[in-house]
Amino acid sequence: SSSSSSSWMFLQLLLFGLGSLGTYVTVVVCGILLAFLIVFRRRASVVHIHCQETKTNADILNSIKHTSMFQYRPPALLSFSHASTFYAFLAKKSPTPPFQRVDVPMNDGGVVGLDVLEADVEWRSETPHHVRMNSMQSSSQPNDNHLPQQDVTVVFCPGIGGSSEGAYVRAAVRACYEHGWRSVVKNWRGCNSQITTARTFSYGCIEDFETCLRFLRERFPSTTFYAVGFSMGANVVTNFMGKTNENKHSDLYHCVKGSCVFSNGFDLSWGYEKLHDPYFQVYHRQLLSFLKSPWRLFRESSPHANDHKEVIEEVLAAKNVMEYDQVILEHISSHSSLEDLFEQESSARVLHNIHQPALFFNAYNDPFLSKQAPSALQQAADDNSDVIFVLTEWGGHLGWDNHVFTQFGTQRRSSAMEDVMCAFIDHLVSPTKIEEM
Repeated sequence: SSSSSSSWMFLQLLLFGLGSLGTYVTVVVCGILLAFLIVFRRRASVVHIHCQETKTNADILNSIKHTSMFQYRPPALLSFSHASTFYAFLAKKSPTPPFQRVDVPMNDGGVVGLDVLEADVEWRSETPHHVRMNSMQSSSQPNDNHLPQQDVTVVFCPGIGGSSEGAYVRAAVRACYEHGWRSVVKNWRGCNSQITTARTFSYGCIEDFETCLRFLRERFPSTTFYAVGFSMGANVVTNFMGKTNENKHSDLYHCVKGSCVFSNGFDLSWGYEKLHDPYFQVYHRQLLSFLKSPWRLFRESSPHANDHKEVIEEVLAAKNVMEYDQVILEHISSHSSLEDLFEQESSARVLHNIHQPALFFNAYNDPFLSKQAPSALQQAADDNSDVIFVLTEWGGHLGWDNHVFTQFGTQRRSSAMEDVMCAFIDHLVSPTKIEEM
């Protein structure tokens, strides 16, 4: 945004001027400036809400408007788009959940690792990150003092290259745990998960997500499912909600009763436009690294790697995301062209078909958000009574952090995402609460 650009130019000029005053003075002044940016809070973020005026939407908004997402006042440092985005990925601390790992076989012979956290498991700091669990083992019995009467499972889809190790994912899992809900994190193939076939993750393919849901539904037949997606995972969740979840001929018809997603890019063609932006190149390089990482793991750990040696070499030699996608389209993907990939895996194309409550959050200063996205998504919300689109002034990409320094156990709500996510799901679980307030 123009305000972020002008602020960045001001800081550059200030630091350039300080350079002439000597090293000691520069260090002291920069330290004072950084302390100010951490301690001082901006005014409340401007929030734009787009949805049809229905009683259902009014009840949902009444249940979430008290959360910090709608009074978001970030530390000044985190009001800068890049600062909030980098902080969310690189500096944010998170608790370590006592997950149970379940390896779910996919139709092509691959494996997806699900990390399950039961709400009645005691969470201690010394608990190992993963407790290996046989995929046919029965679930733990609920503790009546801790769990709600309704069995609730929240399925999380992380961002590109993400997994249950992501700080934003773990923080969200902690929030669900405190509400007495089961959490399941779907790790992408090769991301904190083994990779056994020449197939990793895709931007919007929902086949693995569907297989995991079928497994979870068989394992927890009495549960009610809700889905939460982040970034690329938000695109996958939204794609599922507009396709399989609304397919009356599918065994997963209305399997997921509501979705809450953050920082969805919505349309892959919009993302491709971003790749050519000179200010986006640091993200472009990181995205390419995320895409290549599972292939490096496949080369090093899979006995089938030699069968795909040429493809692996081409993938790892790709100089940008466009070259990477071209290799995948030529050798791995079922899509006939880049245009077909955009059409089939862009969730913006199915927003009109979602008929379970769907809550979307994006920030104006998200460096990944296309300029054309807000108007297109506003129109989608105006046309579909089950879609609520919320656009905040600040938040970056998966930012919305309330504090620069947060110690879990004293103030666990580190991000507005957890706050609003739980309020939304809690309303869907117990819609009568809003009427009793």
